[in-house]
Amino acid sequence: MSQPLLTPLGHPLNVPKALLKAVTEEMQSHGDKKGPLKFERPLYQLTSQAIDFIAPDRKAVLDTLKRYFTHEGTCYFQLENKELYAQQTAQWLPLHVWAQETLGISLVINEGLGGCAHEQVDVDRVTALLVAQSDLALSGLMGACSLTASLIISLALKAGYLTGREAFDLAYLEESFQNMHWGVDAETAARHTQVRNQLLILTQYFDLID
Repeated sequence: MSQPLLTPLGHPLNVPKALLKAVTEEMQSHGDKKGPLKFERPLYQLTSQAIDFIAPDRKAVLDTLKRYFTHEGTCYFQLENKELYAQQTAQWLPLHVWAQETLGISLVINEGLGGCAHEQVDVDRVTALLVAQSDLALSGLMGACSLTASLIISLALKAGYLTGREAFDLAYLEESFQNMHWGVDAETAARHTQVRNQLLILTQYFDLID
């Protein structure tokens, strides 16, 4: 009988069966080596992070995610660039409508460089929403926020409102706009491909933890 899977800190993977099956298959596919290969085992990494680091200190993770809301990426509209502003309006405002109708969260458009001046009621709703998330979900949201710089995009990805590709397009709208006008180098193209792949994996992960 094979040994049960453990996290890097030696904790058992007490997770939903579908996730455990996917992690097991991922581990078998990449072997049991440590080191750089950990980046080739994203489901195991996300799951282990939830167990080893998030469960013992949820407050730190919640505070980090709330800071993403304070600096919500889809609230920073470039008013001085009419073409970019039009694209942001067309693509980000439907997401804001979704957040209002589905999550009860209103978003404030930010015209400066500081934090977004969200109403306290919306900050409280975000806090309550995050507190209600499981450790596994928080791990996924942390991963998504680190890629998109947007709590709202990350929540929409978790909810299935956005696909991984759609999440990328919204999060990297300004960068893609600049690339369209000035071109894109090989390094940037490779980084974008990596981010798209990671967001697709997060989509799978969120499906597995439900």
